[in-house]
Order: sequence, then C-alpha cells, then structure tokens
Amino acid sequence: MKKYPEHIRKLQKIFDIPDEAVIEVKIPEGMPRVCDYCNDVLVDEKGVTVQKTHLTDYGLMCDGCLGGIKPITTYSGGQNVYYEQWYQAGIAR
Repeated sequence: MKKYPEHIRKLQKIFDIPDEAVIEVKIPEGMPRVCDYCNDVLVDEKGVTVQKTHLTDYGLMCDGCLGGIKPITTYSGGQNVYYEQWYQAGIAR
C-alpha cells in the first residue's frame, strides 16, 4: 500500500477511492504553483506567494475560488512557502 498524505487518505475514505485511482502529480522545481481551479499564479518559481493563497483539502486555491471551503492554512502575499511540507512534497525529484 502506497503512503499518501493524511488529507489524501481522508478524501479516499470519504469518497471510497482506491489507491490505484489516486493520481499523484509532481512539478519540476522552479515551476510556479497555480490555483487548482482558475490557474492564477499563487506561488512563484522561488516558492514565494504572489497573492493570498489557501491550502485546502481540495488543493491550492486563490481567494476568488475559495468560496465557502475551509482552508487548512492561508498564506498572505509575499510569504516564503518553499520549506513547507506540501511544497516540498510536490517537487519532482
């Protein structure tokens, strides 16, 4: 059984998703991170937020796309997130 982060396991349990249906995406280091809904750039190539960024159970979201979803963490513009676990876990190595 592959080890996925806790938030992925939580969603798998809620929606009864088997391990083989989980798609894991890795991004090359230096690529900006975007909102998972509208594709606005949220984190630049150096790992610094360029606008308010919300980490949710559904992915990274900008303020405009968040709606009523409760964020796990919110970062203001200009914060360095390079060493955050979620950022490091998404880098293709």
